[in-house]
Amino acid sequence: MMTLAIRSPLKSIKPLRSVIRPLRQRIHRLREDTWLLEGKERTSGQPLSILFKGERITRNYISEVFFKESWTEKEHARTWKYRRLQRALDVNGRHDLAIVQLDGPQPVTDSGAALYKVPCWVGGERDLHACSELARRSEHIKSDIRRIRKNRLSYRVTSEPEEFDRFYHSMYLPYIQRVFGNHAFLMSYQAMQSAIPDSELFLVTQDDKDIAGGILVYDGSDRVRGWSLGVKDGDDRWVRAGALAAFDHLQTDYLLEKGFRRLHRGGSRPFLNDGSLRFKKNRGMVITSHTPRGFIILPLRDTPAVRALLQHNPFIYEDEGKLKGAIFVPGEVIEEDAARMYHDWYVPGLEGLTLFSLDQGHENGLNIRVCGWVDQSGALKQAYSKE
Repeated sequence: MMTLAIRSPLKSIKPLRSVIRPLRQRIHRLREDTWLLEGKERTSGQPLSILFKGERITRNYISEVFFKESWTEKEHARTWKYRRLQRALDVNGRHDLAIVQLDGPQPVTDSGAALYKVPCWVGGERDLHACSELARRSEHIKSDIRRIRKNRLSYRVTSEPEEFDRFYHSMYLPYIQRVFGNHAFLMSYQAMQSAIPDSELFLVTQDDKDIAGGILVYDGSDRVRGWSLGVKDGDDRWVRAGALAAFDHLQTDYLLEKGFRRLHRGGSRPFLNDGSLRFKKNRGMVITSHTPRGFIILPLRDTPAVRALLQHNPFIYEDEGKLKGAIFVPGEVIEEDAARMYHDWYVPGLEGLTLFSLDQGHENGLNIRVCGWVDQSGALKQAYSKE
């Protein structure tokens, strides 16, 4: 009661309020959410605990990738950002693995532990002429074309503002919310409206009825940016009918006819088993950029869940300014293994694939060492050291 009696008069003092409010905002920016998450690892079903520091939407995404069906939020607190690695590296903590989100391209102090700096998103482009040639060889694209013809899919293009409005509410929102759920990054309606003067809406049709679409943004160069994607009512039957494949294939012909050379395919998540990233890779995308924002992955304990997580979720990481793929294996690698890994995981634009062996560590720690390198041609190189 005494505290309330003091605070109420203080709130009426405007000069004091003008000082306190910015101070509280600054303190809020210097702190971040920290969660201890527990559940069963997705592939092995073994118990797994993760310490996550960062924003909630990224926490939801990480939980979707690593946990099987359900997980529990055991602890939640606000902690100082400058101490973000201190608690993450606490080997006496209750977590097997730590993930720490970074605000931008900040340096990471060498902790002595194996850590991987992973971008939140990677961006990629397609060379439209190269994709036209790829369509003659790729079994993925040949299958797309057969499905497009079988299901009578075509396209139309419009710049009418009311069509954008209909796309946003009946295609974009339902589809993104269904696919990504609580970790969806939604384009705002206002952002879409402001882009309309420089954009076209590319709509996939079946028997003259719109079933899917996306926005093409023009900037006066020979490159077009593909921005946002939607499916009518978010209904998966249109995806199975080939709506997204049709969007990808038919817009290539359309843009080539208009004289464009490149198409930016938007952002993709950094895990090499991500469905969207693999779809784009198989249809000619080359990784060209990544977001400054990212997160650090810190494996701390040698448990079946941590081993399974690393082996089944290869990812893109940044090393000395280059993007590389991190592939984790239980032992040594031979050429046949490297050829398969290259086929399965390499995405054009990466510097190559680093092969990490998961060896038994001291006490409960996990010993991770480089056991090989697969370059951009798919050739296996001998293990190397940064030292």
